[in-house]
Amino acid sequence: AGPINIVSKINVTEEVEVVEEISEDEDEDDRTDQERYEDLVEFCDDANENVCEYIKESANCCCEAEIETYAKCAYQNIFPDKYNMTERCGYQCNLNENVNVLMVDNDEKGVELGIIFGAIAGVIGVALWSYACYYWLFYLPAKKKRKMLKKPVTTKETFVGENSGLEYGISSMQGWRVYMEDRYIAYQSSVAPPTEIGVVDGEKRTAVGLPHNHSLFCVMDGHGGTFSSNFVSQNLVRIICEQQPFAEYVQKVTQEGQKSERDLFELRELLEISLQHAFIDIDLDLLRSYTESKEKKHNSGLSISTSKKGTSLSKSKKEEEHDDDAGFLSSNAKKAGGSGVFSGTTTVLVMLTPHFMVCANVGDSRAVLYSSNVNSPMLVGPEPTALSIDHKPKVPSERERIEKFGGRVARGRVDGELAVSRALGDFDFKNYSPHNKEETGLEIAHRQKVSPIPEIIVQNGCIGKDRFLVLACDGIWDVLDNFQCAHLIETLFQEGESDVGLVCEEVLDVCLEKGSKDNMTIIVVKFPGQSIGKGGGVTARRELRMTRVDDESSSVTSFSAPDNENIEHAGKLKC
Repeated sequence: AGPINIVSKINVTEEVEVVEEISEDEDEDDRTDQERYEDLVEFCDDANENVCEYIKESANCCCEAEIETYAKCAYQNIFPDKYNMTERCGYQCNLNENVNVLMVDNDEKGVELGIIFGAIAGVIGVALWSYACYYWLFYLPAKKKRKMLKKPVTTKETFVGENSGLEYGISSMQGWRVYMEDRYIAYQSSVAPPTEIGVVDGEKRTAVGLPHNHSLFCVMDGHGGTFSSNFVSQNLVRIICEQQPFAEYVQKVTQEGQKSERDLFELRELLEISLQHAFIDIDLDLLRSYTESKEKKHNSGLSISTSKKGTSLSKSKKEEEHDDDAGFLSSNAKKAGGSGVFSGTTTVLVMLTPHFMVCANVGDSRAVLYSSNVNSPMLVGPEPTALSIDHKPKVPSERERIEKFGGRVARGRVDGELAVSRALGDFDFKNYSPHNKEETGLEIAHRQKVSPIPEIIVQNGCIGKDRFLVLACDGIWDVLDNFQCAHLIETLFQEGESDVGLVCEEVLDVCLEKGSKDNMTIIVVKFPGQSIGKGGGVTARRELRMTRVDDESSSVTSFSAPDNENIEHAGKLKC
């Protein structure tokens, strides 16, 4: 077998090319691989130093390796069909018919690797910069807004009312939140001439236009500030009564005589239209109020006229206490120039009429009617009937509307931010102008990512079967489902508690124990069909709770035992 002939053309200052030629008949080469390897090592040792250096560089091996490693790499280059280990040396080559070895220059490889690592470093740098911007500009301010108190505020604002056998209680508690953003409405009217007496955010009010033998209850859960929930609580009843369909309803419902099926259908339809239009109108009025307050550079929206007759509402004590809340929101919603545009509120409203129970709802506050289960007498406890449906972005029909009008649902929120798909306010997610009279119709309201159009459910009243009605914000429903709420309230009644206000307070305490971190507001309306048992009621429960001094391992024990301030009905109003 003939030896391997290696022809070297070396020029240190010019391009160096190594051409290896093998014998014409490779089959005559009967040397073993080990012999080929040894010959190559011998050649490298005897050859010119420049040749060995070139072999070292072109093989692209580790510069600290032994000469045998260089030789082996070069040998692999010459006989790639004999060795499938070329990747170990890290070179790239193409063999032509004369077995010419074309090497990739180390400098070119270094440039390529530098580009690759530079691109990776650039991507990582951009990602880190983006995260830092998000963290400082969005996450920390949002976290500051969501900041919880070190200790919950357990002082409650409680009111009760009674009229024609219908009793109601309201209780509201700030809880762990830094600000109280919940609001509520309760109105009852007696026999003609109408004497409408009610409570709006802790202050006694006289309504205008509500027909006799009608009651209205409403809970608003504000977010992003109190601007929207304040405005709605102070104006919603007035705007309902100003609707032309509602005026027709009042005229028809007050007519003497038995109502036919057709009459009842017309009354129901007029109520539904009135409530739907009222929600849309108050949403636009809310935007106008915010725009005017922004132009005047003060929160004029906190002092609102209750009627066209000039009866004005001054700030209640509660509102004065929350002026700092509004100021905080103004300073923290700088891109909006104030709190209004980023403020919004859920609203769940139930109107009790002589014939219907009508619920209008936007958001995730909830109304549930509890009735005796006459169909299943063996079933213990009242049967819940949902009068409202939670409007969440993940609901398919809500998601479809959001995406249809340019929004998206991310992390279960509208545009990754808002947790409800319908609300009053939240104008950052709406696109109508407050001064464009053409944009006041139902069609425009339908074209919003976050809709102000309420979902309306009408339930026929059943005297003797209905036991109680509950309206509450999500601070309650986050820790109690409909059945748990029914069981708790029914238990309180059967334990002998006849004061509906105390029933509401106990529900708040239980929810706080269960871990609710939100503001909490609940309205319980007790119908004549609800029985009262014997026992100590809520007072007995509180005495038992206060004796649990030894159980300090759980934080809920410490704050679930209210002090004397909470036990008393502070400012309790009998309407």
